[in-house]
Amino acid sequence: MYSKEKFDKNGNLISYRLICSGKDPLTGEHVNYTKTWKIPTGLTGKKEIKFQLDKEKIKFEEECKRKSLGLQAIENNILFENFANEWLERILIRNEESYSYYIRAKENLKTIIPFFKKIQLKAITPSLIQKFYDYICSRTYKKSEVIVKKSINEIVDKENLIKSNVANELGIARLTLRLASTIGERINKKTAMIICRYFQIPFNKYFEENVQELRYSKATNASIRTTLVMILNEAKRQRLIEHNFATKEFTKPITGTTKDKNIYNLEESKDFIQSILKDNDLRKKSIFAILIFLGLRKAEICGLEWKDIDLKNGTMMVKRNSIYNSGLGINTKNVKTFNSLRKLELNKTLIDILKDYKIWWDEQKKIKVITIMIDYIYKIVGSL
Repeated sequence: MYSKEKFDKNGNLISYRLICSGKDPLTGEHVNYTKTWKIPTGLTGKKEIKFQLDKEKIKFEEECKRKSLGLQAIENNILFENFANEWLERILIRNEESYSYYIRAKENLKTIIPFFKKIQLKAITPSLIQKFYDYICSRTYKKSEVIVKKSINEIVDKENLIKSNVANELGIARLTLRLASTIGERINKKTAMIICRYFQIPFNKYFEENVQELRYSKATNASIRTTLVMILNEAKRQRLIEHNFATKEFTKPITGTTKDKNIYNLEESKDFIQSILKDNDLRKKSIFAILIFLGLRKAEICGLEWKDIDLKNGTMMVKRNSIYNSGLGINTKNVKTFNSLRKLELNKTLIDILKDYKIWWDEQKKIKVITIMIDYIYKIVGSL
């Protein structure tokens, strides 16, 4: 430990530069830690100055020991924005299969970074974090919902139309058409517009649009908080900060709305199943049949391969997940846990549906091969 005197332009002693030998806790390489101690105003006596300087040297030497051992944050001027973006890219470097986590974190950073954009990591305080949490919990967004004002059943009945045929021509589920025909029900605006164009009816006569200003859900806000906590956890691990002020220890609980689950009643469930079983699209029919009879997750259904399905013995193995992430493409990986790896029994209805789908799938595969061959032949002939 040693110090250097610093004078002003008039030759007056104004401060000391303290220099202490240590090491970088991450690399183990030698470094010199430095600190400037300014002589307090009014302190003029040499003995008093030396006494205070010695106290500062002892204090600084203890700090350097803690820094060398990785027990205290290293002085840095790193911006939160730069560190957060580097943390995001390291997610896939650490684990190539963490696509879902990466996408969720990337989306959350769209809200986090603008708030902390030009703030240094070391300048983040509990009050600043709480101010951010208060902001995300008070945010609102506009949601449009369409309510059925008048039933279209009068048109369907008048023209003796079959609802299942109408639903197929509209490209919507039979249950969706039923909801769109029930006064007071809420439906998607896009669906309402499709129905209006199909029947050539005015929107305002049969439907009413309401625009609501809603707060974000508690789950959405909690997800943003989790991302911020993980980023500052990494900064703390690297000894760039001493405390993670984003944790519950320093802040108030996250708030937000809780969305009600829309669950089909018995009649709606039966109607939905019947609609699926009557659907002419074998792809859609197979997917929803697996969903209904076996309760697989969407990613598990997408990860199925024909080698997983034994139609002769009526069994199915669930081995993998397949997820599409925008910008990253399709990622297929093993199921999350050992318990997710399972063998399921297929009922007769599902076996029959999958047999029909397999016949269609094999035909489409042949058609694709033939098409590729024809294209190749035309290219060869065209080059002669």
